[in-house]
Amino acid sequence: MSDKGFTLDYQKKELPIKAKYAGLAFTILGLIIVIVSYITNPERTAYNSIIGSSFVLSIGVASLFLIILTICPTFKYKYNDAGSESNIILI
Repeated sequence: MSDKGFTLDYQKKELPIKAKYAGLAFTILGLIIVIVSYITNPERTAYNSIIGSSFVLSIGVASLFLIILTICPTFKYKYNDAGSESNIILI
């Protein structure tokens, strides 16, 4: 199938000012909460940080795996003349 007649006009849209300030406010609030938790109970906060970062890392690795599955071409297998599975040839 050919995509010769299809064009996509992209128009960049700015993020609303309220959304920018809301994101900045939540970031600052989160940093304040992390700093306070490290001051009050550093050992528990360190363990929670390890668990949280492991969770985020596992989601990232799983997402990368799924992206690789969609990008990589599918392999076609061809048996040799004997028909045995041990002699599979990748095309």
